Amino acid sequence: MEVVMNLNPQPSEVVKVAPTSYQSMDEYMKEQDELDQQLKQSTGSPQGPPAKKQRKSISLNKEELAFERKVEEVLGDENWIGTLQRYSDVNPNHKLKYEEVPVGQPVTRFQCLLTIRGISERFGSTHPELEPQNVAFSTKKLAKRYAAKQAIDYLIANGHMPDDGSVKFVKSAPPALPSPQQFLNAENWIGLLLEYSQAHPDHKVHYEERIISVSEVRFQCTVTIDGFPGQFGDIDLETQQNAVFTTKKIAKQYASKQAIDWLVANKHMPGDGTVKFANPALPLPPSELDLEQTAIRALGEENWIGLLQLFCDAHSGRKPRYEEIISRGGVPRFQYTLTIDGFPEQFGYDRTFSSKKLAKQYAAKQAVDWLIANSHIPSDGTVKPAKTKSTSTVPQPKAAFSQGEKHTALIPKLANRLGYQPPTYVLTPVTNGPSCPLWDGYAEFAEKQSIGDEGKVGHVRNVFGKENARQEIAKNVHTFLKDIEDHKLSMYEEEDKKRKRSTSISQDEVMDGTATTVEA
Repeated sequence: MEVVMNLNPQPSEVVKVAPTSYQSMDEYMKEQDELDQQLKQSTGSPQGPPAKKQRKSISLNKEELAFERKVEEVLGDENWIGTLQRYSDVNPNHKLKYEEVPVGQPVTRFQCLLTIRGISERFGSTHPELEPQNVAFSTKKLAKRYAAKQAIDYLIANGHMPDDGSVKFVKSAPPALPSPQQFLNAENWIGLLLEYSQAHPDHKVHYEERIISVSEVRFQCTVTIDGFPGQFGDIDLETQQNAVFTTKKIAKQYASKQAIDWLVANKHMPGDGTVKFANPALPLPPSELDLEQTAIRALGEENWIGLLQLFCDAHSGRKPRYEEIISRGGVPRFQYTLTIDGFPEQFGYDRTFSSKKLAKQYAAKQAVDWLIANSHIPSDGTVKPAKTKSTSTVPQPKAAFSQGEKHTALIPKLANRLGYQPPTYVLTPVTNGPSCPLWDGYAEFAEKQSIGDEGKVGHVRNVFGKENARQEIAKNVHTFLKDIEDHKLSMYEEEDKKRKRSTSISQDEVMDGTATTVEA
């Protein structure tokens, strides 16, 4: 039977049916109820929600349609949203918050709820003619415009906006205060207030800058001080108007001067105009300076913090816990107290220093001295870490290769003997701190394919001291290369044995052949 294939099939005719238009929601719902009953009788399942085109074709009922048209007429072409936003810009304490809420099924309508900070009323949800029914619109934009218009009507009625019907604002920015030279007197009020805060750590200063912009940009700065009530810089005390300025620096200077004036008036600063502080920085007594110098000499060049950390890493459960203490009676002094988990002693509490690093080193040295005295660390100060299966063991802080040739010196000869170029050592500190004592690293060979693992060999982790880490890597590399050399030697010996056996067999065959020939 011959099969004829149609290589150019014609598309089937598509019949477009215009969506049904309804005069009212009641008409649509009545028809849908009838269709649901028919569908339920035939299939046992009611019809689903209307299609998108059907939803768009459904008209509002007469009351809703009349109300929406009336709202559109009242709103007109005025940009109520923009006008209200300008009001909020002029009055930063009255910030706007819009919230769009879908309302109704099966056709979604929209409601926009508007609140203004500082005003308890809520706008956009109701209308006097429709109470208690909530207001809803066919578009989001119309709902938002209605809410903005309601808010503006409220602001006019309550004296927040002019009552001329135009609902317009003065387009110029608030007038700036007079030239700062008239009241700032070229004094660095910001610096003086910060110095006061530094001398009184319980009275920390917090600045907040604001930009007030309509047609011209204006700046305002407020300052608060921990422990004191109120804020400074937002109100001009003479005019009781907003204190705004043409630059941020002037606004900050003005706020600082207001704060200092208040501190002087309330006896927190002397009233002689010099703005001196109650707790001036006094020089340290000679005895305290002598104690610090003695402690510094005892610390030497040893990294006591790293040595103690090495001990704690090698003994699980022995975690060091430092606590920083800053004394500010005069010149700031630093102290670290230290405890070690599992031990009752506290270290570092009997001395203060001019820097945090010295204080922490001193506490760590006291702890190491106590550990040595109580036989937790050998008397020579070496710290032996606990043995682990990993090759990343931490060496002693003492020189690990004081005797004999260092492994780094052995690597080049061994590598050249095996046909490799000497590796490069890649070392990185464990943390990003400026003086981290612990290092990670590995050696990298150029012959990546023959070495494997991208040429990276001899990985170590958490090694105390950079040079010790380098030597540990070299030690691992030396073992690695020796294994390769031993393997090659064993292969050579095996080949040599095979070659000797082959030569011996050949000689025996030749001798057997000669003997046969003679016999023939």
